[in-house]
Amino acid sequence: MNIISEERLIELIGQYIKEGMTVTMESSLEDLGFDSYKFVKLVIDIEEEYGMEFTDDDLSYKKFDKVKYLYEHICS
Repeated sequence: MNIISEERLIELIGQYIKEGMTVTMESSLEDLGFDSYKFVKLVIDIEEEYGMEFTDDDLSYKKFDKVKYLYEHICS
């Protein structure tokens, strides 16, 4: 499994937000407009690209208040 970089995670998230919005590691997924559907699509992208699996318990964007918490989870 390859480890995702912060830059790549931000790039992936950027595919699901409105143009002109800025993503940082401190950004809230909810503030970026994520809902359950967008989050699951993002998770699928991450799983396919990095050969990892999220558990069912991890499929809620509300579990990850900020991008950095999602990043930490992916890297753990």
